[in-house]
Amino acid sequence: MHLWNRSKFYPGCFLILVPRTIWIIFWFAMIGVLQIFSFYGQRSADEPCEGWRRTLQKRGLWFMGPLVVLGFGYRIKLSEYSDQEVDYSKYLGPNWRSTKYTGKQVPSFICNHIAFIE
Repeated sequence: MHLWNRSKFYPGCFLILVPRTIWIIFWFAMIGVLQIFSFYGQRSADEPCEGWRRTLQKRGLWFMGPLVVLGFGYRIKLSEYSDQEVDYSKYLGPNWRSTKYTGKQVPSFICNHIAFIE
């Protein structure tokens, strides 16, 4: 480590910084294009996004979101656990399994305070 010199690291950092910045800006722009395309022709901004627009939003953001996060140097690992593998009684009370939410599945995005999106 005593032979390390900062000036030797700058070219490598620059060669990594520029492509990553272009990558991030590109995917943010594609998300913007997706939003414009999805909401083009919608009668009112107060209406919920439904039908093919909703499907396009869901699939497009599901694909593009992790690519943006990848540009920041992180990766998203999606995990599914059964009810028997988790215990939320500390947070939701002792009878949380009997009062379980019965509607549609609720998505969660969990970060450990190092991600760009929290």
